[in-house]
Amino acid sequence: MVILDKNQPFFKGSTHTHTTFSDGRYTPKEVLKIYKDRGYDFLAISDHNRFISNFDALIMELIVLCGCELTFYLSERKLPIHINVIFKDEKTRYRYFMGEAGFKYHVHSYEELNEFLEPIEEAIITLNHPRTSYINYDDILKLTALTSIEVYNHGSCIRANNGVALSHYTYALAKGCNLLAISADDFHAKEKVKYIKPSIELVDRHIGGFISVQADDSTKNKIFSSIQNGRYYASMGPEIRHLEIINGEIYMECSSVSYIRFYANKDLLKIERGDNLTSSSIDLAPIDFLVEGKGFIGKTQYLFIEIEDAEGKLAWTNNLVPILQK
Repeated sequence: MVILDKNQPFFKGSTHTHTTFSDGRYTPKEVLKIYKDRGYDFLAISDHNRFISNFDALIMELIVLCGCELTFYLSERKLPIHINVIFKDEKTRYRYFMGEAGFKYHVHSYEELNEFLEPIEEAIITLNHPRTSYINYDDILKLTALTSIEVYNHGSCIRANNGVALSHYTYALAKGCNLLAISADDFHAKEKVKYIKPSIELVDRHIGGFISVQADDSTKNKIFSSIQNGRYYASMGPEIRHLEIINGEIYMECSSVSYIRFYANKDLLKIERGDNLTSSSIDLAPIDFLVEGKGFIGKTQYLFIEIEDAEGKLAWTNNLVPILQK
């Protein structure tokens, strides 16, 4: 079973970007050009608490997904929770949100928050920067409407060095929440030192998290569907080029890296170290999987692969257990 196919195209994109419609430095058209010039294929503009309409007028050979970063203020929390909602298309978005006006939500409990989010269909609902928002591990379990979580937020990394949330991701998986892993920029392109003028070098500093999606073609619907189905990998730089289950093994090919790690249920099942590693595999026979309806109940809730290059940049597959259960 081929999960990611080296013989098929990948489409690179970021699901978390901001423009002058909220607190970004650049206009929507400028942001699209910045990403297009850097080889991106799609982008979700997710300004704070407002949607941008008429996306078709913004498209410049770049697929634009309709998104928004919603802010929820809970009575029991000091800090708000930020959740990205990316819709299949604008028509779907208008079922739930009309117009472009800004909005913020004050809710009393996680139950009330879920009541707001759970009816939303045909959407990717992502918990943004859990470490920056001081999200406790168990709080993730209360957010039952989520489809994914930012395992890497580049903006948080450059602002406060707290962009990697791998432990939040693995905790959720271990508790049975099969969330997808997202790596994104959280692009604002603003500097703490206000007198610094914009430059190409500064823009590049704010770009460092993406997902690489395998889709049947580069249309908006196909890319959206592939993200929903987890047909991608999340990365800070390294590439996962092929992923396959063959002859009782998981086999993976990647760009040149220094470490390849296989994780399952908080355990490091296997690690390879080297100067120019480009492939690895692991035998599935010893791993105890949960296979429902087949007379066998195993213990493994998740298994995913992490690679690390010579610069310390990471990339991750999604949880492979749901695929192995089929």
